[in-house]
Amino acid sequence: MADFDGEWPPGHSRFSWEGGGVWPPVGHTAFSWSGAPPAWLRSDAARTPRAVLASRATQTHAPPPPDVRPPRRPAHDPASGADSGKGLVRLKATCEYDGTCFCGWMIQADPDRSVQGALEARLSAYLRRPVAIAGSGRTDAGVSARAQVFHVDIEASHSPESLLRALQSGLPPAVRVTAVERAPAGFHARHSCSGKRYSYALLARQPSPFEARWCWSLAERLPASSPPASLDVAAMADAACALVGVHDFRHFCVRKAHDPRSPVRHVRSCAVVDEGDGRVRVTIEADRFLYKQMRMMVGTLAQVGLRRLSVSGFRDLVLPAGEAVHGAPLRARAAAVYTAPAHGLLLEHVFYAEPGTFGTSSVTPATLSLATASNVEPGHGHVDSASSGGD
Repeated sequence: MADFDGEWPPGHSRFSWEGGGVWPPVGHTAFSWSGAPPAWLRSDAARTPRAVLASRATQTHAPPPPDVRPPRRPAHDPASGADSGKGLVRLKATCEYDGTCFCGWMIQADPDRSVQGALEARLSAYLRRPVAIAGSGRTDAGVSARAQVFHVDIEASHSPESLLRALQSGLPPAVRVTAVERAPAGFHARHSCSGKRYSYALLARQPSPFEARWCWSLAERLPASSPPASLDVAAMADAACALVGVHDFRHFCVRKAHDPRSPVRHVRSCAVVDEGDGRVRVTIEADRFLYKQMRMMVGTLAQVGLRRLSVSGFRDLVLPAGEAVHGAPLRARAAAVYTAPAHGLLLEHVFYAEPGTFGTSSVTPATLSLATASNVEPGHGHVDSASSGGD
């Protein structure tokens, strides 16, 4: 029993009790009791003893503990498998977008300005939790895609059909998800990629308002003549043959001087096609692409078509794998390289090894009504003896 230390209500006798506060209430008999006082008594600050109030006023409170919650696991963790999270499954999705409406694929400070940000915002709203996705690669601002691939880890209760159905609304008009399927074990949109195909649209005349956003017009660079001069497509195709194979493409990329990563890439094929009406399309497929490699190869091929660079001069820019070139010769060759603008570039397809394993639960809008539909990812299309790609 602890003695009460404070003002005692008039008309009541003193007694001892365990706890704190004023007791007994008016009209009740004093008695002894044990335990903490009732809630109505503890919350009544007006009746709290002065000694207790004084001790509370001098009490020092410890600062709250720091936030020790673990950071969210990034979606691009290469060590994570398709079923790495508890109750989560990995889905592989394909989307297309008009890159001229965005600042690129990669999420920015303003998520609405990137393709990744738009997709993550829609997925987060649908799943009611923060969602991160990982794409097969990052396209620059202005670069469009016909078949960009990304993966997302979601709860097993959501089927590919339900996710695709949800993604048919809530996205900007410039983005559309075309297919969703269950990913095989160990699948990663970027690390599992075995190649890409890009195409680039050139125009040897003034563009119409309906094609200016997605092609590079060379009309003002062609010499004035009657009839109007055209691109030398035959010379461009001849020069493009030098790109096919395993080569050192250090002239056709943007990289730091001491970048330890190899500039050697395998270009499987390259095709330059005259589509008529002044339209020329360059299609390239490779195992991987260096930063801005596709745009620099196309831009330099365009210089050949404009008759500003010879075919042999273009071939000199493609180095054999393992050849050491330094100093003035390297800088002199690099001066001939020209970078094409981003808005003419299109990601056509992303390839994955063993494509037959990626169709266990594929669904597209055309087959959405068939819950049992299963579409295998298209096989490796080839533009010549190999395929083509871009950056």
